[in-house]
Amino acid sequence: MGQWALVAAGVVVFVLLMFTDRGALKSQRSAEVGDAAEAAGPAVPAPLAGTTLPPLPTTAEGQAVARLAEQLSTSAPAEQPVVLDRLVAACLNVTRPDWAAGYQDELAERAAPAERRNATLKAVGLYTEACVQAPTLGLTAATAQALNVRGLVLADAWLKTTPDDLDAQVARALLHVHSGDPARIMPQGIQALAAIATKHPEHLGAGLALGRFALQTGQLERAEQRLTTVLQQHPGQPEASLVMSEVLLRLKKPNDARRVITAALARTVDPMWTAKLQQALAQAGS
Repeated sequence: MGQWALVAAGVVVFVLLMFTDRGALKSQRSAEVGDAAEAAGPAVPAPLAGTTLPPLPTTAEGQAVARLAEQLSTSAPAEQPVVLDRLVAACLNVTRPDWAAGYQDELAERAAPAERRNATLKAVGLYTEACVQAPTLGLTAATAQALNVRGLVLADAWLKTTPDDLDAQVARALLHVHSGDPARIMPQGIQALAAIATKHPEHLGAGLALGRFALQTGQLERAEQRLTTVLQQHPGQPEASLVMSEVLLRLKKPNDARRVITAALARTVDPMWTAKLQQALAQAGS
């Protein structure tokens, strides 16, 4: 009987080891699947389903986005806006406004009524930024167009409820400017910006956008005129001052450029803009 007991004990041990090994193998396979999923990166944000975005970097920062995306899929609805906000920041941390736009778009859909406007306009702005950076981001023409169209859908939906929202009108016009269709759609955007700037010279966004566009297209005198109006309405505004200083330097007016930057430095308290203005002042010379 003692011999049979030893045999039975051996069988039990063998069975236990067999199931233990299977469990360990299953855990290992699950871990491998999880690692593979993280390496492949997250699925594109829900509003961009069906759109092919270039993958996120495989750096630690890029993997952080993948982990947040996984957290989003398992979070309770009440927690998801916080996770989405972190996803937007994480995507911008790796300089990917295309991914950030999609997550901000989803965040805007879930935002409380009091927060929906700003959330929507931020999403539209990120779609515009993605279109501007399309070549750098490696976006195909079709993908850039899809992002542009999605941004227009958001802007149009908001303007249906608040047609007099100048910020939304400017955001929509900027999407037209960066539509990739210089023969048809882009002129509509420029005309819309010009109409807003003429009727509402106090609006920063329209005048600044027109000044930037004039600079980018080599219309330096027009850029100076546009930005002069902006700075009359918004003295010392740092972003407009930086663009104006670039225009003035290209017009061979370094003294005027230094004057503009110095005036902006006297009014600016934000450390980021202060640093940029100081750098511009150094470039303008003494």
